[in-house]
Amino acid sequence: MRRLRPLLMTGILLAALLAPASTQADGCHFILGFATLEQLLPRQVGQCLDDQTFAGNGDALQHTSGGLLVWRKLDNWTAFTDGYHTWINGPFGLQERLNSERFLWEAAGAPGSTLAGGQPGAPTPPSSARIAYGIDVNQHDKNLLSIGLDRVYQLAAQTGASYVRIGASWSQVQASGPNSYDWSYLDHVVQLATAHGLHVLLEVGVTPSWDLAPGTNGNTSAPPADCVAGTMDCASFASYMAHLASHVAPLGVQYLIVRNEPQVTGKNWVGGTPAEFAQFLHAGYVAAHQADPSIKILNGGEEMPSAQLQALAAPLDGPGLQQELAFEQALYTNPLFCSSLDVLDLHVGFNGPTYSPMIVDSSEQALQRCNGGKQVPVWVTEVAYTSIPQLQALPRLTAELGNGYTNGPASQAQFLADTYAALQHDCNVAGINWTYLVDLPTGGQTSLPPGVAPATLQDLGLGLFDENYQPKPALSTFQHIVSAG
Repeated sequence: MRRLRPLLMTGILLAALLAPASTQADGCHFILGFATLEQLLPRQVGQCLDDQTFAGNGDALQHTSGGLLVWRKLDNWTAFTDGYHTWINGPFGLQERLNSERFLWEAAGAPGSTLAGGQPGAPTPPSSARIAYGIDVNQHDKNLLSIGLDRVYQLAAQTGASYVRIGASWSQVQASGPNSYDWSYLDHVVQLATAHGLHVLLEVGVTPSWDLAPGTNGNTSAPPADCVAGTMDCASFASYMAHLASHVAPLGVQYLIVRNEPQVTGKNWVGGTPAEFAQFLHAGYVAAHQADPSIKILNGGEEMPSAQLQALAAPLDGPGLQQELAFEQALYTNPLFCSSLDVLDLHVGFNGPTYSPMIVDSSEQALQRCNGGKQVPVWVTEVAYTSIPQLQALPRLTAELGNGYTNGPASQAQFLADTYAALQHDCNVAGINWTYLVDLPTGGQTSLPPGVAPATLQDLGLGLFDENYQPKPALSTFQHIVSAG
């Protein structure tokens, strides 16, 4: 379950009774416990849209620009929900949980909920209603840039997803030096998403050139100069994360992904070590939380495959996989890494309905061995499968999936349905993203070009839309899953 974050406050119940009314637009106002919550959570609650009213069961309700305030007569708690999270002002002060969870002290009778904090309770059937669904529209996908961000968001909104994963790089915001901040592109990315009814999972991106260590040859995928062995205080990144959290939280951004897949050291953490990345993550986590406690930090897709999957994949993937696995194993035994994330971000990729839940389970178990048994929500930010039959038939895929997903676009849709259904059964999975939105361009190529290794084509055919922006069968499958939730 979600890690509990109680904010203990002296005399909170008395404060709720004595809180003054808070006047908002159009003459409505907050009173009593609702006024207290608005003062505690001003950004989340927003402005009132009407005055407090009473439902037929005696509960008090008030709509706001951020969600709904509720006083529940059954157990006398006051809460605010944004539709996914709930903040409750109860006997232990202000606590946050998922809507699908319930604290031990809450009165029974909340259907479809489980006890927060992993406490034993009556089992409930798995429900996708607690899960946020997203789409990967990362800005590095040049095909998406070519059609314009507004069009990208139009297509993303058409899927029914509520979140998009996209980057607005540190190297771009602070291109001119450690004291300069150009937020213009980042603001455009976030505000345009909001205009389309989408929330943002924001990738922080790569290192500015001024913060690279000598010998990196200007490779911005290298760690910052003050994050390498001998220094490792990551002060420049910490400063940026503090400014970033303060800037984006008022825009409605809650989730920050520090860097994508650092275990791929030849591409995303060039020349860096697991210990350096753990320090990097920790520095960003502390700084962001000090700037805005509501910010949630995601680690960037480092998973711990099950022993069964490791044994299956080793002879097929070769030494590259072993190097990535060694990097990940070092992270999952490093207390700095294990204690410096709010949401465990996992990439299950092509692993399908059998092995994807295994990856989630084994990663959660490894994290809890390292962090003292604490549970955190899981967001599977990459699930992917190609719609190209020739790629579907590659031995690397059929070794895990068999021959059940080799019939082109229809099989991509079936893979999506089966894998999402399997992941939904894990009660700790809070979000699932599909990668990608639109196919990368192939120029009409429907078979592997001569002399091209299949591994170089692993990103082809993954979209819910083809390269001409026409829907594929997987789109309607995704839409059905979202609407059923």
